[in-house]
This record gives sequence, C-alpha cells and structure tokens, in this order.
Amino acid sequence: MAFVAANDDDGLSETSALSRVTCNVTAGTAYQIAVDGFEGESGAIRLQLALGSPFPPPANDNFANRAVITGSPVNVSGSNVGASFEGATADFEHGEPLHVSLGGKSVWWTWTAPFSGGLTLTTARSAFDTILGVYTGTNLTNLVLVAGNDDDPTGSGVQSGVTCNVSAGTAYQIVVDGFDGGSGDIQLQLKLGNSFAVPPNDNFANRILVTGNSTTVSGFNDGATLEPQEPLHNHFYGGKSVWWSWVSPGPGIVTVDTIGSRFDTTLGVYTGSGLGKLTEIASDDDGAANSTSIVTFYTKGGVTNQIAVDG
Repeated sequence: MAFVAANDDDGLSETSALSRVTCNVTAGTAYQIAVDGFEGESGAIRLQLALGSPFPPPANDNFANRAVITGSPVNVSGSNVGASFEGATADFEHGEPLHVSLGGKSVWWTWTAPFSGGLTLTTARSAFDTILGVYTGTNLTNLVLVAGNDDDPTGSGVQSGVTCNVSAGTAYQIVVDGFDGGSGDIQLQLKLGNSFAVPPNDNFANRILVTGNSTTVSGFNDGATLEPQEPLHNHFYGGKSVWWSWVSPGPGIVTVDTIGSRFDTTLGVYTGSGLGKLTEIASDDDGAANSTSIVTFYTKGGVTNQIAVDG
C-alpha cells in the first residue's frame, strides 16, 4: 500500500478537529480511504469527496527535479501547493522518508557547501506550518538525515529552523514539507558562517561517565548531531543528542531528569553497548516543568544505563 495524503486537524474547517486532504489523482486508479479517531475517539462519520481540476505540481516536487541553490547567504522563494510524496509506503519504510513529522507535500532543493562551517536554515515568513529537513545522498534510497525541525522555538512557532555543521564540497538535499499536509508559499533563508562547537559527548562512543547515587551534571547540545542507527528518543525527532553513561551502584528506584535545562528537552535511558543494540528502559518529553523531562524506573545493581538528552 502506497501513501498518498493524510491530515489530522484541518485549519479551514469550522472545527479544527475535522480532517481534509487535497491531492492529485489518476484516472482508473483505486484509492483506499481510511478514517480513524484521534487517540481512540469514535462516533458518526460524514465523508465528503469532490473531484476537480488537477493542481499544477511545483517544478521541484520530485527529488530528481530539485532546484539548485548556490552561495551564501541566499533567500529562496517557492511553493508546495500541488506537491506530493514520492513512492512512500504506508509505513514509510520505502520511498521518500517521513520528514520529522507527518507531511505529504514536499518540495526539494540542493545546495553544495562552498566552505566548511555552520549552516543556519529557516522557513521564516512562509505562509503555512512547515517541516524542514537536510540530508546527504544522491537519491531517495540512500538519504542520510543531517538535521530536521518542525516548529522553530526561536521563530513564530509554526515555521522551521535548523543549524548544523557542513563540509566544503558536500551536496546537501533540502526539503520543505507541510505539517499535516499543509501547503502555501515558502520563504527559505540560508546562511553559512563559522562552525558550531561540537559537545564532547555528541557521539554515543564518547558518552561521559556519571558516578554515584545522587549527582548533577551539566552540558550543552549546541552543535550536536543525530548519529546513524540512533533511536528517536521518546519516539520524537530531535537531532541534537548528547550522551552520558551511569552504572547503578545497587538495586533501587532511579529518577533522571533535565529540570533546570534552558530548552525543551527529550530524555531517553537505555541499556546496550552500541547504537544498534540499545533497549529502551524509559523515556520522556515534557513530563517536568518548563518543557523539561523526567523518568523513573527500577534498576538492578551493576547495570550500565546509557542516557541521552536531545532537543
């Protein structure tokens, strides 16, 4: 089954709890339509369908036709009205990847870094709720996520922004999608400056050892990255994770929190010796005050717990 379009809350309806999708369809093709209830809601359904003229797709709708951006700084305009997802299966295991959150109307650009440094990319002043992703790779089957964001906390809250370090001569693939199938005019701002400092415990292999049974440690995740095979902590995309390791001195109930951190954190605790071998013990997003995180779990003595904090 191939994914075509989806929506949760339609901002154009009298109540935003209803749903609406718009997409181009092909004559003679059978489309399967599913209606579900958010978080298990149920009741009577009224489904309305209207077929009109096709929406003209943007020139850079498909990855193969991505528009070229050169230099820095640069501002780019575009639109994702009439755009679609490419060859995505219902579970997003094949074809175009899911960019941070559910979208379905993606458009693409490609940009080659003229020098190594720190990239700042935003969709500020775009006309809809955007999703932004940066990848390396030459086709949809070998894309590697570099950075992504749904709602930029430094902006209006519904546009997107990413920062990441880039390497001279590397081609980066940039995608803008619409959250929950949103579409409209796009304003993309790109600026390349000095490299961002990378935390010493950015990579799992370089996690910092925490000792004792009651301790507080500090750190930062500016300039941090998401590693290949790294799990999504609490099943949310962050992209700027840092790692600690703690060996429990004995059995008991453990509480780990990020209270006092100055950004919206995501927290994950795992066992395992490598990113591809991790087993989640506990995770949280906004369980503590001011969008910080907290988890409580039981541990045996001598267990090595891998702790990740993401944004």
